[in-house]
Amino acid sequence: MPRPKIYDETHFAFTQRRNPNGSIYVMAYRNEWDPVKQQSRIKERHNVGTLNPSTGRVIIGKKYLESHPELEGKIIYYENNKLVEKTEEISDEFLQDKTETQHLDDIITWAPTYACLHTIQSLGIKESLEKVFGREDADKLIQLAIYQYLEAGSFHNLSVWLPSVWLPTNTPLSSQKINELLSRVTRKQIAQFFKQRFDRNCQLSKDAGNDGCRFIALNATAISSDSQMIEGAAYGDASIKLANYTLGVDYTGGDVVYACEIEGSITDKTLYPNLLENMKANSFDLSKTVLAADCGSERLQTLIDEDLPYVCAVSLTEKSVRDKFSEYWMSLNSCAYYDDENSIYVRTDAEEGTQALPAGGSENKKYWIHYYRDPELAQLQTKHMLKSIEKALKAKAEGSEVDPQTWKEVERFIGFDEKTGWFKRVEDIDCASRLCGCFAIRTNCLSDPFKTLEIYKQRNIVESGFRVFKVLNDDRQPYCCSTHVGRLFIFTLAETIRLAQIAEMKKNAKLTSIERPDDSMDAVMMILGRLKAVKGTRSQAWKIQEVSQKDGDALALLGVAKLPKFLH
Repeated sequence: MPRPKIYDETHFAFTQRRNPNGSIYVMAYRNEWDPVKQQSRIKERHNVGTLNPSTGRVIIGKKYLESHPELEGKIIYYENNKLVEKTEEISDEFLQDKTETQHLDDIITWAPTYACLHTIQSLGIKESLEKVFGREDADKLIQLAIYQYLEAGSFHNLSVWLPSVWLPTNTPLSSQKINELLSRVTRKQIAQFFKQRFDRNCQLSKDAGNDGCRFIALNATAISSDSQMIEGAAYGDASIKLANYTLGVDYTGGDVVYACEIEGSITDKTLYPNLLENMKANSFDLSKTVLAADCGSERLQTLIDEDLPYVCAVSLTEKSVRDKFSEYWMSLNSCAYYDDENSIYVRTDAEEGTQALPAGGSENKKYWIHYYRDPELAQLQTKHMLKSIEKALKAKAEGSEVDPQTWKEVERFIGFDEKTGWFKRVEDIDCASRLCGCFAIRTNCLSDPFKTLEIYKQRNIVESGFRVFKVLNDDRQPYCCSTHVGRLFIFTLAETIRLAQIAEMKKNAKLTSIERPDDSMDAVMMILGRLKAVKGTRSQAWKIQEVSQKDGDALALLGVAKLPKFLH
């Protein structure tokens, strides 16, 4: 091995070290070659000063200044293992772009934001954001998304929230800077971002041995707006401008891999053709993507015509489906069709549908309809129905008002006779009770009813996320035309974190004996919100206080196993 280069005694290299209190220091050292052991050993070492890891600035120590008076009064930074001098003007400009931790409270909440960042890192979201928006804007978008997820407050209150929490890029943003950031977000960038997410999930599915085939849940919601200038908004029935916003969520990890805003005047009949056209225009490969959705006949025909794999819940309002449940009533109560593992009765029919061909004409395509009856669900639904009927009947007999929603549910089961008064329509009730606990799923790619049922159950995660998304947007209309695209993107990133954490929590709960607190993501976050970190009196670091078993379990459910001792 060649002998390393020997420097003179005036040459020192620089490195950083952390003491037990969490403070970080810059050290100057000089090595000496040991001819006996044939290795370089430290000959001399000095403490240069305290390093602020967030800004990179070094506060030179008095002892080091005594031997290096030339540094007196100078502004010194530690960059690339070197001491770098900056002028006051350059330093101020530099500090505006770097994270300052001076504004943080001495006691901060760290676990919720730490868990969110863990999710963002594990899904590769930060990497995708940096590729599309650049590193600086990516950090700010992540900061806003975590704030939206955890607080759901006005973006203008971000600076009020930030001093009490930990984020590695904890950068206060004024209202003007937030609006400037959101106005820079374009539909083209959003399409590029989700194309990356889509391709990444395809590759992960392929690496898992699924040959690139995976399941995507599609769901749409209407976003209302008072703005008269937003292009995609159109008037709905109540003279309120609306825009259709659709998300596609990967079942495996809860990752949002598609988002699209479409004009609010688009009807249910033409929504899916527009969505699929948008995905094709942005080069989304749907050949091995199974779309899971709640489809009416018009939407379903679109999927059939496009020759796409699908798993769709079937509405019980379809007469042919109700007739089948009547025909299979005995079977769906027979032990011959009962599956003990899933605690459900099931029957399957293979049928054919007509697919329109691009060149004209049509051909028949095979698909399956799985008919299910869940006895536990049937009992609950029947009990609820009978209780609501009795409550409404009693109110009517007493001349009291019936809750409009309850009356809408039970009106067809209650009649009135001038002689006997209000009465129950027993035959109608018996007929309706036969459909309690029943549901059907139509698919052209899964002949196995239990695999289909597994996919159907996972869709509940997506539905839960959409309910939260709708609640947020009911109160947060995108009033400003210059920022509404960016705002929707932030909401989408926030829901991505939530959905991914729900999926992670369910997965880890199955793999471990850890119970989910109230089976609620909000409960987990409330537990994590109690965890604090305290800043040392002579340190730039915040020391994490002791984490209890219960708190550690909550973190473990979200995949956070290894915790740092200090935060910077």
